[in-house]
Amino acid sequence: MINAIGNVTPINTKNHFYNRFLGPGPIKKEEITEKHRTSFIPIESKGWEHPITAFDLFENPTEEDKEMFDRYWVNKIVSGEKLNSEYIEHLVKKGYSQEQAKYIISFAVNDVPRRVKWAQFNETNGKRASLAVNATIVLGIIKQLLPDSASKIFKTLINLAYGVTRSLRNFFQYSTYNRPDDDVSMNRYQSELYNNKASGWHGILSGLTELKVNSWALTLIELIPEQVKIIVRNILLLPSALWWRVRMLAHVSQDFVTNIFRFLFHLTLSLSGNEKSKKTLDEIKKNKSLSLHYIIQRHYENCGLNDKKEQLQLTSLKKHATIQKICWQGI
Repeated sequence: MINAIGNVTPINTKNHFYNRFLGPGPIKKEEITEKHRTSFIPIESKGWEHPITAFDLFENPTEEDKEMFDRYWVNKIVSGEKLNSEYIEHLVKKGYSQEQAKYIISFAVNDVPRRVKWAQFNETNGKRASLAVNATIVLGIIKQLLPDSASKIFKTLINLAYGVTRSLRNFFQYSTYNRPDDDVSMNRYQSELYNNKASGWHGILSGLTELKVNSWALTLIELIPEQVKIIVRNILLLPSALWWRVRMLAHVSQDFVTNIFRFLFHLTLSLSGNEKSKKTLDEIKKNKSLSLHYIIQRHYENCGLNDKKEQLQLTSLKKHATIQKICWQGI
């Protein structure tokens, strides 16, 4: 059997991102592979507008597989251009059982309305957020150009309008991110299954902050003095800023940032003789996600450089660029 997703039985969970699953995935810790750990987006799930293609179904898809299961194969079924049986027959020929093949086709077809809704929601909210940003820019310019002689009431109204547009922009943007088939749900899922607690926790916190607090707070802070306003605004925007920075480090591995926090927390305790902390540090060491060699190797892989010669060339170029920068700074 050469299929890539194995058992295709769906599972039940409170996290909606699981509902995009082709199958149960690596539920047990020992079933999680390096491929799962190093994939920024879960390889076994489907969110956003992403369709199921040959690359999801087969380990090494042939040209025939790619042509059969391209990005538009579900459209051909829905339009009546092709029959379910053609795709079921192909899957069975490639090693799937009849039941698995039927489930895959059914899942893909039934997922179309979800994908359409995501696209429509994203387009609508994207336009609204864009309009809010444009209004924020215009109001920001007006704020800067207002003469000191302008009436206090007029200045206050401009400030409040500026705050409203910022609040709306963030609200529309994070309404999309917090859909059950978008970024925050994905990070919650990765927190549950891949120990990416850092991304999951920051994702939840940023969503709560932007939707429940900043939707009104960014407007009201425009009423307080400028120096205090800057401090408060930076605090309000901190959760979302941290989320976007923390989650990007999953490109190293899903548990990379979480292991950094675990390492820092248990290091001091282990020095004081705590046995549990010592075991945790040993576990992190065996995991290897914090080793310099592993981090560098993942950097190469993320750059698409799997050949040792290409990796050496990139390292050489970086060293040359660093030396050149030092020389320029000395001039």
